[in-house]
Formats: sequence, structure tokens, C-alpha cells
Amino acid sequence: MTAVTVIIPALNEAGNIRQLVEEVCATARVNVIVVDNGSTDSTSQEALEAGAKVVSEPRRGYGYACAAGVAEAGNADVLVFLDGDHSFAPSDLPSLLTPINEGRADMVLGSRTLGYIEPGAMLLRKLGATFELWGHFRGVINTKEKFEAHRYELAKRVWTRMKKTDSLECRNCHKDAAMSAELQSEKAQNRHAKGKAEGLTCIDCHYAIAHDEPDGPGPQEIWKSEKTNAGNSEIENSKR
Repeated sequence: MTAVTVIIPALNEAGNIRQLVEEVCATARVNVIVVDNGSTDSTSQEALEAGAKVVSEPRRGYGYACAAGVAEAGNADVLVFLDGDHSFAPSDLPSLLTPINEGRADMVLGSRTLGYIEPGAMLLRKLGATFELWGHFRGVINTKEKFEAHRYELAKRVWTRMKKTDSLECRNCHKDAAMSAELQSEKAQNRHAKGKAEGLTCIDCHYAIAHDEPDGPGPQEIWKSEKTNAGNSEIENSKR
């Protein structure tokens, strides 16, 4: 029998995680690992009570959490990744596993574009994270040393994407209009006001909020350099 382990990275998912784990266990014969990525609520306790094995990964980040789950899964034949916010339906697990169990696929991606997806859901980012995990399994970034060697380039990709989307991943939850300035420190108020006046987006300043800042120029330095290079190119073209 194929041994299937479902890995669920979770950060402050109390209220969601219990039902999610229970539904997964009721849908298919699988082992469930919940990776607590630094929760400050009862996520771990609820996951344990629902029948999951809980692993702690204090280093923030979806990739770190998934990798911790993979390490804990040991000799599982099949690994399944679900988000802890119950945005994926456990009832789809049999359909997801069938191509693998029948030997027709080595890797299967569930698609929410073929069904219903919440407005603003981060589907493209989830797909991106999945392929980053594929890089981990292929040995491209499967050790800390290899990851560190690629970390700056990986970070630049994230910064560039978020700059183009006006930090959509942040704004899915954090709206400017909903921020209470009176609850912020004076320093935070001043920085937000300055950023708004200068047309900055979240990633311009909060680029190391989930991970340690990688060595190399940060987003604002990159954008400034690009603008300077573009301006120099326009000047050169006007001289011709």
C-alpha cells in the first residue's frame, strides 16, 4: 500500500486547523504532519487533538515549513501539501492521488482556476512556491549552503513580482484604509506617511519581514539603479 503523508504548513490557524485535519483524515488513509511556523495561538494544540503530528519550524517562511515537513515525513511514498487556512478542499485528495497511484504521474498540481477561487487569492504565488519545492527535491536548493547561494536571486524575484503587483500578497490582508494610525508608533506613522507620499509599496521597506535580509542591494537600491540606467539610456538615445 502506498504511504501518503499530508504536510500542512500553518501559522496562527487556530479555528481552521482542527477541521482541516479532521476532514483530511476522514477523506483518505494518510499521515498528517502540521508544521507550526511560529504560531502564537492554539494551532499546535488543535492540530494534535485532531490527530496530526506537529512539528515546530521557528524559521518563518513557506519553504522552511514545507522542508521541515518533508524531513519529518521520512520514507513516505507520496507527499501532499495543503495550506493551513482550509483554502484547499480535502475532498479533492482522491482525485489528486489517483494519477500517482495509477502510475500516470510523478507530480500532480491541484488547480483552483478550474473551479472556484476567492478574489485576490495567491494562486500564482502558490504555484511558484511549489516549483521552488521541486527545486529542493531535485537537489538545486536542498541544503542550507545551496539555498544561501541562491537566496539573493530568489529574493530579487519575489521583490520584483511584488513591486509589479503593488505588493498584492500584503494587500490581500492589510488595507491602507483599515490601518489605525493612532495605534502605530510615531516612527511607524512617519514612515507610512513618507512612503505613501513617495508612492512606495509594502515590499520597498518590508523586504526582510519574513526572512533575514540577504546580502546585496535591497529593493529600493535596485529600483534606483534601474531608473538611473534607464535615464542614462534615454540621454544616450537623444544624443544620437
